Amino acid sequence: MSDVPDHPYQGDWLRPNADLARRLRDQGARLPYLHSPQEKYDLVSWFVNQGEVAYPLLLQTVAEGGAEAASLALAALASTGDPRLLPVLDSIPFPGPKAGLLRLERARCHMVLGDWNHVSVLIEGLAAERPLVRGMCVQALRETTRMEFGFEPQGDEQAREKAIEGWRTWSEARSRDINQQG
Repeated sequence: MSDVPDHPYQGDWLRPNADLARRLRDQGARLPYLHSPQEKYDLVSWFVNQGEVAYPLLLQTVAEGGAEAASLALAALASTGDPRLLPVLDSIPFPGPKAGLLRLERARCHMVLGDWNHVSVLIEGLAAERPLVRGMCVQALRETTRMEFGFEPQGDEQAREKAIEGWRTWSEARSRDINQQG
C-alpha cells in the first residue's frame, strides 16, 4: 500500500506525523494475516483509537485489500461512527452477492454510519447459514432501527423465517414511504 500522506483517499482528514504514518502502514500490513478473534478485535480497536488519521489507510484497504482485510477495515470505519466517511465509501464499488461476508460488513458499515440504502443486504444476511453472521446482521439492524421483530440468530428456523418476513415487510413499507416523499 502507498504511503499514507500521498494516499488517494487522504482528502481533508487529519494527517499523521511521520512516526504514526509508519505505525499505520505497519499495522495495516497485518490486517490480512490475523487469525484469532482477539487479534482482530485488538487491531480494529487500535485503528479506531487513532481517529481520522487512520481513515485513508482503512479506505484504501476497503478499495484494494483482500476480503478479510477489507472486512476488518470496514469494521474499524463503522466503529468510528463518522458519517463523513460515507461519500468516500460510496466512491468504492459495493461488493456483489458473491462477496459473502465482505458484502455484509460493507452494508453494516453503511447502516451504522447512517446510510440505510443497503438494509436489504443485512436482511438477506439474517438467513445466512452461520449463526454468527445472522447475529452480526441483526445486531446492526437492531442498533440502527431500534426494531426487533423477534429475530434470534440461534432460534428455531420457523421463528427466524417469520421474523425475517417482518424485517422485509418493514423494509418494503419504509421504501414506499421514502419513494412517496421523494
